[in-house]
Amino acid sequence: MNRDAFQEPNAQRRFNAEFPAASGQFATAWIELIEDVTVCSRVLRRDAAEATGQFELSDSLFWLIWACRNAPPGGLSQNQLASAMAISDAQVSALVEQLRRRDFLTAHRGASDRRRQFWTLTSHGTAIFGELIASLAPWAREMEARFGADRRVQLAEHVGELLKIAGHSLHGAHRVGPPRSTDAVELITQNSPGNGSAS
Repeated sequence: MNRDAFQEPNAQRRFNAEFPAASGQFATAWIELIEDVTVCSRVLRRDAAEATGQFELSDSLFWLIWACRNAPPGGLSQNQLASAMAISDAQVSALVEQLRRRDFLTAHRGASDRRRQFWTLTSHGTAIFGELIASLAPWAREMEARFGADRRVQLAEHVGELLKIAGHSLHGAHRVGPPRSTDAVELITQNSPGNGSAS
């Protein structure tokens, strides 16, 4: 195989033409990876939702609260929330209205554009978020014990690199909050009732 071909614009086409069987194997491998990652995400999100079931929050409401918790001090617009959660503006509009009625979120007008609303957690919403994190502590500690902190950190690094290659940076448009911590689980374990430090 001519490795220099990969430096040319039509490198992928030439690779497919030279090695159609290998190309098909790569495609199958990536589709299987997508399937595995999707299933894993669904299972983990389901388990997390079960651990926080007493708060009567849907999966979408939980992740909107999480996005607002990670927001800059000025809050996030509905467009930014839609981008962060990969859902439509209309869906975000319905979700923020639910959380506003429950006194989880509050809105304020932008300083430079008074037509835009930016959403932040209320003091009640912040308190509920703390309770949500505390309720996840037993599940998180079990996952940490079974999977291991080192493997979690490595997985987070690999996923971050994969997202960059796929065109979505964890520190760019795909993520509106501060950089993701490789020790994010400490936030959960440290907020466990009666637990002064991460386990």
